[in-house]
Amino acid sequence: MKTRNTITLKEILHSGQNPADTLRKLNAQIYPSKVRVELNDKLMKFVFSLTEGGTKRLLGGEVFSVVEKENFKNYGDILTAYKILNAAGYSIQRPLTEFDRDVLSVCISEQEEGNRYTTPSIIYRGLTGKVNRGSDAKPGKDQLAAIIDSIKILMSRRIHFDASDLCRQLNYNDSKPIKVNDSILPAWFVESTTINGNNATVIFFERECPLLKLAKAKKQIITYPTQLLDVPGQQNTFMNISLKNYALRRVLEIIAHNMTATLTFGDIFEKCRIEDAKRDKKLDARNNLIKFFEHLKTESVIQDFTVVKKRNAFYSIKFTYVKE
Repeated sequence: MKTRNTITLKEILHSGQNPADTLRKLNAQIYPSKVRVELNDKLMKFVFSLTEGGTKRLLGGEVFSVVEKENFKNYGDILTAYKILNAAGYSIQRPLTEFDRDVLSVCISEQEEGNRYTTPSIIYRGLTGKVNRGSDAKPGKDQLAAIIDSIKILMSRRIHFDASDLCRQLNYNDSKPIKVNDSILPAWFVESTTINGNNATVIFFERECPLLKLAKAKKQIITYPTQLLDVPGQQNTFMNISLKNYALRRVLEIIAHNMTATLTFGDIFEKCRIEDAKRDKKLDARNNLIKFFEHLKTESVIQDFTVVKKRNAFYSIKFTYVKE
């Protein structure tokens, strides 16, 4: 890992300077990662697709388990037990979403790039693929609020998991156990406004994301050029950001593992939590997904794609790709 940004929160608070001025200078010094790092293991998928009911049960103290491998020789099912709780002083009840997962992935990408801090504007650029642009790539009011809301919940949710059996049986992490009790995003959040009204919020990373540690041990990480998310002429609404980040991750997962090259609209809408949206919103989502697949074809990520109907209703997107 590169070590480029070295100032700490403590140094800012004790610098004797106006914190807002210091944050503004930091904002100007941060360069977004051009490589997106995606964790693609089962625990990551489960944590960010929990229902309201499942989230309520976990926050109430229940322990869930992920089946990492079924019927492993001479052992049986290998499980990773986990809990998710709100940190002391927090009472947020909503489930973690795909958008939260995307924000976390951008933060992980920034850490892996060597950045020890980031900003909502940098996160926005990572979410939208606008990493080669300058000051014009800034979140609007709604996008900024959504990013800050995600950062706060990722910092305030603690995850406890024990992957000891997984490591021992499959020789991950040199068979050494991985046990975690930490924030999903171990970070500090400092919010301020510069004299000219620009947002100068900075997020300081304290430690490696605990989910990253497990995904690294399992070697279940996908990387890709961040700019693939930058679709010309497409608005970067909250919904569109979630749709294209999820779709690209699934496409690259399918290509990496030579899986059936089909994404159903039902699955995408469910994962992005718009399955109960009004018809017009779903129509807009479908059209934007088709536009995104046209973009992936232009960028040679896929060879071609077709939109499949069932019973005269749009059902899925089927694509082809070059098999290595």
